[in-house]
Amino acid sequence: MVAVCPIEHELYWSEDKHTPIEVRDEAQQKALQFNDKLTILNTNLVYGRDSYLIHYMTQRAYEGKINKAIGGSNTFQYKPVASEDLTSAVEHALSNTNDVKGQKFSVNGQQSVTLNEILKFAERKVGRENTSLKGSLLGLNLSDYVEEFFVGITHDKNMARMAEFFDSHSVKIDADADFHQKFGLTQTGTLEGFFGGKKAKDEDLIFPIFSNYKMVSLD
Repeated sequence: MVAVCPIEHELYWSEDKHTPIEVRDEAQQKALQFNDKLTILNTNLVYGRDSYLIHYMTQRAYEGKINKAIGGSNTFQYKPVASEDLTSAVEHALSNTNDVKGQKFSVNGQQSVTLNEILKFAERKVGRENTSLKGSLLGLNLSDYVEEFFVGITHDKNMARMAEFFDSHSVKIDADADFHQKFGLTQTGTLEGFFGGKKAKDEDLIFPIFSNYKMVSLD
């Protein structure tokens, strides 16, 4: 079994003294102890078809406003990985189980960027600049309770928590061996290539998921 764990899908809160990443690492260590055939791939941000956070940021750039915890994040350096490069890592793991079982790895891209720099890429993609940075989304409203019932913690608020967490903590999210480097795999995806080409239109940004972020008001 190969488990893929993107950082934007973690829940960025903890009910004990440990940070969310420490809680995740402890849980993963227990999982590896109970299943010696398990391989865990802890990814950086993922971009590409159906990528969540970067798609959200592109939508918000089109709308002209974004939560300031996300769009204004200019401290923590992420290494986004292309979805096709993540796919090649999974394929390699499934084809070479004896080399990877019982271990966990980091899956990172080659380029270091902040979320604010990613927002600049998204603005160029939609042909709009100077996205407004709006206040906190962390208050609850009726839609949050609906989403809690159906899909767990509200996605966009969790992404804001993630950005705040990484900007305020010295976290090394790529502490494990980098999968592509360890096994000599070549990465093909680039942020410039992903955001390049023709400009995105509103209909390109429709995302079929139960969430409020396409319609959310940040005022």
